[in-house]
Amino acid sequence: MTDEPLDDVAARLAEAGYAFTLHDEDFGRSLRVVDPDGIMVQIQRIDPDVSRRSAGELAGAAD
Repeated sequence: MTDEPLDDVAARLAEAGYAFTLHDEDFGRSLRVVDPDGIMVQIQRIDPDVSRRSAGELAGAAD
């Protein structure tokens, strides 16, 4: 877990020569990269405003 901004992670990966993709998601953003063993790694940045809004909508649906 990290609080490091996703753009900073992307910059470090680029400097190290890794190919990666950034994706806008419903919950925020994610970065996907393949590690040296060929495993896809996804790093997510969840937008707290989206989380609060979703939690409020779920709570309202339960009423």
